[in-house]
Amino acid sequence: MFNCFVTFLGALTLPFLYMGPTSWIYKVAQWWCRCLLANAQKYLGISWKIKELPYVQSSSIFLIACAHQSAWETLILTTVFRAPAFVLKNTLMEVPVLGWFFRRMGMIPIHRGKIISKTFIRKAQDVLEQERSIVIFPEGKRVPFGKPVRCHRGIFFLYKTFNLPVLALSLNSGFFWPPRRFFKISGCIEMQGHPLIEPGLDEETFLSTLCTLLQKGNENLAKNIQNKHFSNI
Repeated sequence: MFNCFVTFLGALTLPFLYMGPTSWIYKVAQWWCRCLLANAQKYLGISWKIKELPYVQSSSIFLIACAHQSAWETLILTTVFRAPAFVLKNTLMEVPVLGWFFRRMGMIPIHRGKIISKTFIRKAQDVLEQERSIVIFPEGKRVPFGKPVRCHRGIFFLYKTFNLPVLALSLNSGFFWPPRRFFKISGCIEMQGHPLIEPGLDEETFLSTLCTLLQKGNENLAKNIQNKHFSNI
Protein backbone atom coordinates (compact mmCIF):
# COMPACT_ATOMS: atom_id res chain seq x y z
CA MET A 1 0.00 0.00 0.00
CA PHE A 2 2.80 2.40 0.92
CA ASN A 3 4.60 1.60 -2.34
CA CYS A 4 1.43 2.42 -4.30
CA PHE A 5 1.11 5.73 -2.45
CA VAL A 6 4.74 6.65 -3.19
CA THR A 7 4.28 5.73 -6.86
CA PHE A 8 1.10 7.84 -7.00
CA LEU A 9 2.96 10.84 -5.58
CA GLY A 10 5.70 10.32 -8.14
CA ALA A 11 3.10 10.24 -10.92
CA LEU A 12 1.81 13.65 -9.80
CA THR A 13 5.21 15.14 -10.66
CA LEU A 14 5.04 14.03 -14.32
CA PRO A 15 3.75 17.33 -15.75
CA PHE A 16 6.56 19.23 -14.00
CA LEU A 17 9.18 16.69 -15.07
CA TYR A 18 8.02 16.88 -18.66
CA MET A 19 8.69 20.61 -18.73
CA GLY A 20 11.69 20.66 -16.39
CA PRO A 21 15.39 19.75 -16.75
CA THR A 22 16.68 16.20 -16.64
CA SER A 23 18.20 16.82 -13.20
CA TRP A 24 14.70 16.93 -11.74
CA ILE A 25 14.05 13.40 -12.99
CA TYR A 26 17.19 12.10 -11.28
CA LYS A 27 16.06 13.64 -8.00
CA VAL A 28 12.57 12.13 -8.24
CA ALA A 29 14.04 8.72 -9.15
CA GLN A 30 16.35 8.82 -6.13
CA TRP A 31 13.51 9.93 -3.88
CA TRP A 32 11.32 7.08 -5.12
CA CYS A 33 14.08 4.49 -4.60
CA ARG A 34 14.84 5.79 -1.10
CA CYS A 35 11.16 5.57 -0.18
CA LEU A 36 10.92 1.97 -1.37
CA LEU A 37 14.07 1.02 0.54
CA ALA A 38 12.81 2.75 3.68
CA ASN A 39 9.50 0.93 3.28
CA ALA A 40 11.31 -2.41 2.99
CA GLN A 41 13.27 -1.67 6.15
CA LYS A 42 10.28 -0.52 8.19
CA TYR A 43 7.65 -3.06 7.13
CA LEU A 44 9.67 -6.05 5.89
CA GLY A 45 12.67 -5.82 8.20
CA ILE A 46 15.12 -5.69 5.29
CA SER A 47 18.13 -3.50 6.06
CA TRP A 48 21.42 -3.29 4.18
CA LYS A 49 25.13 -2.83 4.59
CA ILE A 50 27.54 -1.65 1.88
CA LYS A 51 31.20 -2.48 2.42
CA GLU A 52 34.45 -1.33 0.85
CA LEU A 53 33.19 1.37 -1.49
CA PRO A 54 35.82 4.12 -1.11
CA TYR A 55 35.35 5.14 -4.71
CA VAL A 56 31.87 6.65 -4.53
CA GLN A 57 33.24 9.87 -3.06
CA SER A 58 35.52 10.35 -6.06
CA SER A 59 34.63 12.41 -9.11
CA SER A 60 35.97 9.64 -11.35
CA ILE A 61 33.61 7.59 -13.51
CA PHE A 62 33.52 3.80 -13.78
CA LEU A 63 31.89 0.85 -15.35
CA ILE A 64 30.00 -0.66 -12.43
CA ALA A 65 29.69 -4.43 -12.82
CA CYS A 66 27.16 -5.66 -10.29
CA ALA A 67 25.98 -9.19 -9.54
CA HIS A 68 22.26 -9.37 -10.23
CA GLN A 69 20.00 -11.41 -7.94
CA SER A 70 16.97 -9.16 -7.35
CA ALA A 71 15.37 -5.76 -7.89
CA TRP A 72 17.05 -4.46 -4.72
CA GLU A 73 20.36 -3.61 -6.40
CA THR A 74 18.70 -1.36 -8.97
CA LEU A 75 17.19 0.65 -6.11
CA ILE A 76 20.33 0.91 -4.00
CA LEU A 77 22.66 1.74 -6.90
CA THR A 78 20.39 4.61 -7.92
CA THR A 79 20.79 6.12 -4.45
CA VAL A 80 24.51 5.39 -3.88
CA PHE A 81 25.96 6.70 -7.14
CA ARG A 82 25.36 10.05 -8.78
CA ALA A 83 22.87 9.66 -11.65
CA PRO A 84 24.17 6.31 -12.93
CA ALA A 85 22.97 5.05 -16.32
CA PHE A 86 21.89 1.42 -16.43
CA VAL A 87 22.35 -0.91 -19.37
CA LEU A 88 18.94 -2.57 -19.64
CA LYS A 89 16.99 -4.73 -22.05
CA ASN A 90 15.35 -2.75 -24.83
CA THR A 91 11.80 -3.96 -24.04
CA LEU A 92 11.83 -1.93 -20.80
CA MET A 93 12.03 1.25 -22.88
CA GLU A 94 8.57 0.47 -24.27
CA VAL A 95 6.84 0.20 -20.88
CA PRO A 96 4.33 3.08 -20.50
CA VAL A 97 5.53 5.94 -18.25
CA LEU A 98 8.52 3.92 -17.00
CA GLY A 99 10.04 3.83 -20.47
CA TRP A 100 9.67 7.61 -20.72
CA PHE A 101 11.59 7.98 -17.45
CA PHE A 102 14.32 5.66 -18.72
CA ARG A 103 14.72 7.62 -21.94
CA ARG A 104 14.87 10.98 -20.17
CA MET A 105 17.43 9.59 -17.71
CA GLY A 106 19.68 8.40 -20.52
CA MET A 107 19.44 4.68 -19.81
CA ILE A 108 21.20 2.50 -22.38
CA PRO A 109 18.99 -0.15 -24.04
CA ILE A 110 20.49 -3.31 -25.46
CA HIS A 111 19.03 -6.08 -27.58
CA ARG A 112 19.86 -9.42 -26.00
CA GLY A 113 21.68 -11.83 -28.25
CA LYS A 114 22.51 -9.19 -30.87
CA ILE A 115 25.75 -7.45 -31.77
CA ILE A 116 26.30 -4.17 -29.93
CA SER A 117 25.15 -1.38 -32.23
CA LYS A 118 26.52 2.06 -33.04
CA THR A 119 23.47 3.53 -31.31
CA PHE A 120 24.39 1.70 -28.12
CA ILE A 121 27.95 3.07 -28.27
CA ARG A 122 26.72 6.59 -28.95
CA LYS A 123 24.36 6.51 -25.96
CA ALA A 124 27.13 5.17 -23.72
CA GLN A 125 29.45 7.92 -24.94
CA ASP A 126 26.81 10.56 -24.19
CA VAL A 127 26.50 9.26 -20.62
CA LEU A 128 30.26 9.32 -20.04
CA GLU A 129 30.54 12.85 -21.43
CA GLN A 130 28.09 13.87 -18.70
CA GLU A 131 30.57 12.39 -16.17
CA ARG A 132 28.12 9.67 -15.15
CA SER A 133 29.04 6.06 -14.43
CA ILE A 134 27.48 3.16 -16.32
CA VAL A 135 25.95 0.23 -14.45
CA ILE A 136 25.90 -3.13 -16.22
CA PHE A 137 24.83 -6.53 -14.94
CA PRO A 138 27.44 -8.76 -16.61
CA GLU A 139 25.34 -11.89 -16.09
CA GLY A 140 22.70 -10.40 -18.37
CA LYS A 141 19.76 -11.27 -16.13
CA ARG A 142 18.85 -11.96 -12.52
CA VAL A 143 20.51 -15.12 -11.26
CA PRO A 144 19.05 -16.99 -8.25
CA PHE A 145 20.94 -16.78 -4.96
CA GLY A 146 23.65 -19.44 -4.74
CA LYS A 147 23.99 -20.04 -8.48
CA PRO A 148 27.43 -19.58 -10.12
CA VAL A 149 28.35 -16.32 -11.83
CA ARG A 150 28.68 -16.35 -15.62
CA CYS A 151 29.78 -13.08 -17.21
CA HIS A 152 28.88 -12.27 -20.80
CA ARG A 153 31.45 -10.58 -23.01
CA GLY A 154 29.40 -7.41 -23.57
CA ILE A 155 31.00 -5.69 -20.59
CA PHE A 156 34.45 -6.33 -22.05
CA PHE A 157 33.38 -4.42 -25.17
CA LEU A 158 32.58 -1.36 -23.02
CA TYR A 159 35.76 -1.84 -20.96
CA LYS A 160 37.93 -1.93 -24.08
CA THR A 161 36.09 0.75 -26.07
CA PHE A 162 36.09 3.41 -23.35
CA ASN A 163 39.27 2.38 -21.50
CA LEU A 164 37.62 2.72 -18.07
CA PRO A 165 38.24 0.96 -14.76
CA VAL A 166 35.58 -1.51 -13.61
CA LEU A 167 34.15 -1.61 -10.11
CA ALA A 168 32.83 -5.10 -9.33
CA LEU A 169 30.08 -5.47 -6.72
CA SER A 170 29.10 -8.72 -5.02
CA LEU A 171 25.93 -9.17 -2.97
CA ASN A 172 23.49 -11.59 -1.35
CA SER A 173 20.23 -9.80 -2.08
CA GLY A 174 18.62 -12.83 -3.74
CA PHE A 175 18.30 -14.62 -0.40
CA PHE A 176 16.23 -11.86 1.22
CA TRP A 177 14.58 -10.38 -1.89
CA PRO A 178 14.17 -13.30 -4.33
CA PRO A 179 12.99 -12.41 -7.85
CA ARG A 180 9.39 -13.02 -8.86
CA ARG A 181 8.34 -13.90 -5.30
CA PHE A 182 5.87 -11.85 -3.32
CA PHE A 183 7.19 -12.83 0.12
CA LYS A 184 10.54 -11.50 1.32
CA ILE A 185 12.85 -12.59 4.15
CA SER A 186 13.82 -10.11 6.85
CA GLY A 187 17.53 -9.57 7.47
CA CYS A 188 20.50 -7.51 6.32
CA ILE A 189 21.44 -7.48 2.64
CA GLU A 190 25.17 -7.01 2.11
CA MET A 191 26.91 -5.52 -0.90
CA GLN A 192 30.68 -5.57 -1.20
CA GLY A 193 32.98 -3.68 -3.52
CA HIS A 194 36.25 -5.06 -4.87
CA PRO A 195 39.51 -3.41 -5.98
CA LEU A 196 39.13 -1.68 -9.32
CA ILE A 197 39.94 -3.67 -12.43
CA GLU A 198 42.17 -1.24 -14.29
CA PRO A 199 42.12 -0.84 -18.10
CA GLY A 200 44.47 -2.79 -20.33
CA LEU A 201 43.60 -6.45 -19.75
CA ASP A 202 42.87 -8.83 -22.62
CA GLU A 203 39.38 -10.33 -22.88
CA GLU A 204 40.13 -13.71 -21.28
CA THR A 205 42.01 -12.21 -18.34
CA PHE A 206 39.42 -9.50 -17.80
CA LEU A 207 36.40 -11.82 -17.80
CA SER A 208 38.18 -14.36 -15.62
CA THR A 209 39.16 -11.65 -13.12
CA LEU A 210 35.68 -10.16 -13.02
CA CYS A 211 33.87 -13.48 -12.65
CA THR A 212 36.25 -14.60 -9.90
CA LEU A 213 35.75 -11.40 -7.91
CA LEU A 214 31.97 -11.58 -8.20
CA GLN A 215 31.80 -15.31 -7.47
CA LYS A 216 34.08 -15.31 -4.43
CA GLY A 217 32.40 -12.18 -3.10
CA ASN A 218 28.95 -13.71 -3.48
CA GLU A 219 30.11 -16.89 -1.75
CA ASN A 220 31.59 -15.02 1.21
CA LEU A 221 28.41 -13.00 1.67
CA ALA A 222 26.35 -16.19 1.43
CA LYS A 223 28.49 -17.69 4.21
CA ASN A 224 27.69 -14.66 6.37
CA ILE A 225 24.01 -15.56 6.08
CA GLN A 226 24.67 -19.20 7.00
CA ASN A 227 26.82 -18.25 9.98
CA LYS A 228 24.18 -15.89 11.34
CA HIS A 229 21.45 -18.44 10.76
CA PHE A 230 23.18 -21.29 12.58
CA SER A 231 24.36 -19.03 15.39
CA ASN A 232 20.70 -18.30 16.15
CA ILE A 233 19.71 -21.95 16.36
